[in-house]
Amino acid sequence: MKEELMKEKYEEAQTIYAQLQKIEERMEEVNQKKANANETIITIEKYHDSSKKEILFPISTGIFAKKESKNFIVNIGSNIFIEMNKDQLKRLIEKQKENLEEANLQIQKSYSELQQKMLNIEAEMQKLQE
Repeated sequence: MKEELMKEKYEEAQTIYAQLQKIEERMEEVNQKKANANETIITIEKYHDSSKKEILFPISTGIFAKKESKNFIVNIGSNIFIEMNKDQLKRLIEKQKENLEEANLQIQKSYSELQQKMLNIEAEMQKLQE
């Protein structure tokens, strides 16, 4: 009976461990997206300080600029592009960063809950071994 319970606890711990790994991967993805958003804002700022040659170039995923224009062409989804000025684009990216931060907090919360559950299982397994 004790061995069955230990086996169950071990399997539960393995499942939680796998979930923790997936959450860590997701946290890394969110952090990378936040870093990309910060880099995009820096690029937007630098773009306006550059020379005035006519070139369409990508600034980030779905964001393009023409050097002769102060506006940006932005993919807002479903291959729909709109033109935005610097301030509008910065607000959009800041909103995306806020959403990423909220997602990151939810991921961290889930991670902490699973860690606590893992500690509880380990404690139960320790008691079963005594």
